Amino acid sequence: DKMRSLGLYGGRERLPSLAFNTRDNAQIPFPEQLPINKDTLLQFCADFVSGKLRSAADSQEMAKRALQTALPLNKKNSAVRKDRKSVPPSTRGVSEQFGDGAAGDRGVVKLTLKNFEEFVLNEDKDVVLLLHASKGCESCAHFAVYFKRMAERLRDLRIPSLEIARFDVADEAPPGHLNLLVGPLPLLVMLPAGAKNPPWTFYSGVGKVQPMMKWVHEQSTFRFDLPNLPHLSDKDKEAYKTQVREREEALEEKRRQEERDMQREQRAQQEAVRRNRHRQKEALLKEKEKRVEQEDQEKQEAEVEEVKKKKDRGVEEDDVYVDDEKVLLDHDEF
Repeated sequence: DKMRSLGLYGGRERLPSLAFNTRDNAQIPFPEQLPINKDTLLQFCADFVSGKLRSAADSQEMAKRALQTALPLNKKNSAVRKDRKSVPPSTRGVSEQFGDGAAGDRGVVKLTLKNFEEFVLNEDKDVVLLLHASKGCESCAHFAVYFKRMAERLRDLRIPSLEIARFDVADEAPPGHLNLLVGPLPLLVMLPAGAKNPPWTFYSGVGKVQPMMKWVHEQSTFRFDLPNLPHLSDKDKEAYKTQVREREEALEEKRRQEERDMQREQRAQQEAVRRNRHRQKEALLKEKEKRVEQEDQEKQEAEVEEVKKKKDRGVEEDDVYVDDEKVLLDHDEF
């Protein structure tokens, strides 16, 4: 963009490039058709010092004279430059060019150097100006989509104090004394009524219609009413409201479904806990029964073992001992 302010167009692809950086911001580029060597540079500087070079047109005249001279031109160090970047393919709503007939074109005034200052420096108008390049600027093509739609909406609002304009810097630059080319393209700047001197206010938000319209509303000298959802037409607003309502209904249904799923999951978890507790209770009961059964079995085994031991000692079940003396009992006595 600094190159454009010097009258050098085409970006990095056109390097090497030369130009005079003058105090009055005149654009005097070195002609690309001439080789860059001692002879051509001396002639370029001599013509500038002598006052012959005051514009890009003068530089072209110098090149024309050099190429038509009877003396052979020293072609040493002829520059080999790349072609300019091609324009990205035009896709409606994605990448557009001005003049392609897309919505919003009619709301944008095309400026050239001939009408630039007269238009943008009008003290009675707030001027929103887009600096863009129709060649080799992909971001400009993407930004044009939203800029044109913003221009269309502002035109629909019928604001007499506001003008929307654009200036293509692909082959020429705005007057240098206005100091407008201060950053990468595209540049969106407000030149407010009654304050047509730098520093200017440049847009630095997202490239969307609504925030750009709000920025224009805030920066304008002459106030105007900006409706709710200014980026939408009445028809679009109805469609938007329908879309929002359907979205809210869908979200509400989703919320209810999630609530039902959560309740179902909670019931399933509670049932799983209940079943787990029941299984644990049954396991405890079985364990208790098994333990009682085992104790009974052990008791029976102990009794059998005791009887066996007594038999081994010669002791009958009905024998009675008194002071270790065996007493024979007559069962009939009982």
